[in-house]
Amino acid sequence: MLRYTTQIFDMGNELEQAMRRGAFAAETLRIGICDMIAKTMIFRLLQPAQGAGLGMRLICKEGHFDDLMIALTAHQLDLIIADKGLPPGGAIRGYTHLLGSSTLTVMGHPDLCRAWPGSFPQRLKNAPFLLPGQDAAIHSQLSSWFESNELRPIVVGEFDDGALLKSFARAGTGFIVAPTVLADIVCEENALEAIGTIDAIVEHFYAVSVERRESHPAVRRILDGAAAIFGRTVKQIGQTA
Repeated sequence: MLRYTTQIFDMGNELEQAMRRGAFAAETLRIGICDMIAKTMIFRLLQPAQGAGLGMRLICKEGHFDDLMIALTAHQLDLIIADKGLPPGGAIRGYTHLLGSSTLTVMGHPDLCRAWPGSFPQRLKNAPFLLPGQDAAIHSQLSSWFESNELRPIVVGEFDDGALLKSFARAGTGFIVAPTVLADIVCEENALEAIGTIDAIVEHFYAVSVERRESHPAVRRILDGAAAIFGRTVKQIGQTA
């Protein structure tokens, strides 16, 4: 009852704001964001949604995938942007769209790069490294890649929050990875230098919903915008019953 009451009040507030703007077709899009995804990536993915009109209002909630899925199934969210999709054969009925994929680029503070010279990836042997938290899809893949290349870096920190991880990287605490498609931007924003690309690991980005939302103008713009970012067509790749 409390959840439905909250939704009623939210809809009332949306109606009041729409009438004030004179935009009677105003809509709200509630988006859940997995906290390990780079904020630069999220901004680039969501920015096209604002082109759906002045009546469009974005509400973004950040958190862990499982917590966001609970909110999605309770219809408190319309869409989740994550580094994983719904597992096949799961109990939750929903739709998964692959927005795009990218290899990983290793980067670090210029002083750190000079302190660990040499060819890539051997220069990372015993080097300090900052890892995404264990909930990140690429966490175990990075550990396996380190092991297969006999690098054994010194993990000085693991972070569920990508912004906090980059703060430590800016201070020269350790090397980090970022999607190659964003490498130039991440390096520029955080004063880092790229030292090599891990082609063996590919990070995927997904949009998850429990309803078919492709007809929503803002969602359609997000999907089309993702195709432009990654240079591929966004397709629905899975549906759970």
